[in-house]
Amino acid sequence: MAGIDQLVSRVMAGLVAVIIGFTSSVALIYQVVIVLGGRPELVASWILMLGLVMGSTSIILSYYYKVPILIAWSTTGAALLISTADGYNLNEAVGAFMLCALLVFLSGMTGWFEKVMNRIPSELACAMLAGVLVTFGIDVFNFMNELPLMIGLMVLVYCIGKRYFARFTMLSVLITGVLLAWNMGHIDTSNLQWQASSFAYIAPSFNFQAF
Repeated sequence: MAGIDQLVSRVMAGLVAVIIGFTSSVALIYQVVIVLGGRPELVASWILMLGLVMGSTSIILSYYYKVPILIAWSTTGAALLISTADGYNLNEAVGAFMLCALLVFLSGMTGWFEKVMNRIPSELACAMLAGVLVTFGIDVFNFMNELPLMIGLMVLVYCIGKRYFARFTMLSVLITGVLLAWNMGHIDTSNLQWQASSFAYIAPSFNFQAF
């Protein structure tokens, strides 16, 4: 019985991590694609590939190292892209993504990133993170003028959850928000269509003049 409870606990922990990881960044990824001049259809393709790659690598690495490993995108990175991607196109963005991926790989393999981060005070790193996300946090309270009941109840669920069921706090807030939005008519599924995502090759473009 204890083994079943432990299994359920681990499954729920993984489910919450995946749901929160996706829901906290999907809207940001959508905005990044639109800012870069992409169409909504391209968002579905990007999300599909991100899900397949992150899911498969998480499973493979977790099985290999025998510890839970979750591969995820950078929420703060996506938020930063929204404010800096204006003026660039998709081809230039893909080139920048490839270059960043190479730099991240080299940093991880050589240990450069760890050496640099060890020299940065944790307080400064937290302040930088807060600076990127502060506008998105403030927007929650800006919407209280339009949706006071919905936002207020979500904040209330968060406060109660942090006190009595901390492990499921964010999942509870997510469910509360979806149910309230559904009951209040803010979720419109009349134009919802299901179709297979199409894959398109976007040639990278490296514009070093931007520097």
